[in-house]
Amino acid sequence: MADLIKKLSRRLFLKGGIGFLTVVPFSITKSNSIYTRLNKTLRAKSQGLKGDGTDETEVLVKLLNKVKNGNIIDFEGLDITIFENIKGEKDKDAIQIENVPRLFNKRNVLLKNGTIRVKNPSAGKTKVNFPTALSLDRCQNITIENFSFYGKGENWGNADASVRLPHNNRAPFLQQNGGHALAIIKCENVKINDCKAFLCGSVASFYSASSNKIYFNDCFSNPASLGYAAFCADGWCGENLKNQIDYYLEFNNCTAHRTEVKGGSSKYCGKAGIVVEDKGMQAVVNGGNYSDMFANGLNKDLGNAFRAGSAHLVVNNAACSNCSTVGFASCSTAHETTLVLNTVKASNIGLTAFITGNESRGNITVVFNSCDIQINNSRIWHQNNIREEYRISSVVANLRTNVKSDITFNNCNVNGSDILAINTEAIYGKLKFENCNIGVNKYLIKSNGWGGVSKDSPEYGLIISGTVEIFDEEGDSPLIYWTNRSGKNIYTWVNVDLSEAEIISHSRKNRRIMEFKDKASGTRNRMLKMPSKLKGALQVN
Repeated sequence: MADLIKKLSRRLFLKGGIGFLTVVPFSITKSNSIYTRLNKTLRAKSQGLKGDGTDETEVLVKLLNKVKNGNIIDFEGLDITIFENIKGEKDKDAIQIENVPRLFNKRNVLLKNGTIRVKNPSAGKTKVNFPTALSLDRCQNITIENFSFYGKGENWGNADASVRLPHNNRAPFLQQNGGHALAIIKCENVKINDCKAFLCGSVASFYSASSNKIYFNDCFSNPASLGYAAFCADGWCGENLKNQIDYYLEFNNCTAHRTEVKGGSSKYCGKAGIVVEDKGMQAVVNGGNYSDMFANGLNKDLGNAFRAGSAHLVVNNAACSNCSTVGFASCSTAHETTLVLNTVKASNIGLTAFITGNESRGNITVVFNSCDIQINNSRIWHQNNIREEYRISSVVANLRTNVKSDITFNNCNVNGSDILAINTEAIYGKLKFENCNIGVNKYLIKSNGWGGVSKDSPEYGLIISGTVEIFDEEGDSPLIYWTNRSGKNIYTWVNVDLSEAEIISHSRKNRRIMEFKDKASGTRNRMLKMPSKLKGALQVN
């Protein structure tokens, strides 16, 4: 059966919707037979490259300009240094596009066996425009294998400055000023095999923009900065090569974690492991490990292993550790976001298993299937003037308001957080824990309303089955705080079903299951079912 699942086509995956997202799609092979049948090999040494530590930007650009469709470019293990004389610019392009190392509008090309690194890496004090180490622009059927790419480092690049440009005019800007280690822009069918990327000045070390059928196989990334992701894919440059809003990527057995790298942090890997954003984005993660991701004071919802915004992301059989959260989902636009995590193993998670953005637009659907998550409470924020979702560790922290969030945990083991879930603003949709084993330290839920818009929403609200254990031995507060009208006068129908749950309290004091504040005078109450299995000093309302 497993072999059959792996053979299912990408077309079925894209058409199957949320019901199909728990299936592992096929993984692209790393075969390069097309190149062995085709043509000429260009060898770096015979083209004048030396790899002796001197600046070889000009020679590298000349070599890449010579490449014809069907060529193989063998860098013969050389370590090429570039951009020694590029200082970075505040208000103009850092370099002319003809001086950027890139493949433009090429087909059926293989690059292999080398390193491209920017001279004198460092963390810049101010944000400047700085070129990308290597770019693929409007290419098809490209493979890069056994290669390493080094950007210059933090603040050496500014992709966001291209926001003022029309989408289709952003590609040159990213290459001239983005500061990525490797950028793949408006390309199709690209395989990145056994490659490494270090450092960058914006977005991510490995960055795919408006590209389709991009496959990262056995790759490693470390931006070594709080500001950037290890891998990022989005639609920043508009339509793909075929003028469609359709971007598909796979990350197969890839890794990201902190390492010692000159010019970068030895404490942080990045702000996130995998980031996918924008309408039309479909991405799959198969295996791999994504660790050492951190939030920062300005963006406290960062530090995620897996992050989706108005996109669709499926994660299968991966691992993560030493991150603020396992997953994040938001809607940067009104387009729906889907995040599905299957058999993910997570350890040393500092804040929450899953957190949302704080927007009031778009619908999100999040599913955790058969995941094992250990939370250690090490990333709690202690400021009093911020959202409570950041100040207490949880399994689910929902910061959205007045829109739909459907979040489900199926057959998961989650332990170590202070509470199960929190949303201090009212939200529509459901929060469901089915056949889970969950252990928390203090209490279960604090909600200002999570349910249906109308009475005819039976699957909305809070539904728990399985075992939930609360370890606080001195606690006497209720386990669940719930209401049907928020402080902003947003009403939600109450649909709470705990009938299939076993609640275990270790407290020596009596605790009520729920404190329910009916602020709608009985007009929004659909169902309140208390658990039938209780252990410890618990009182049913």
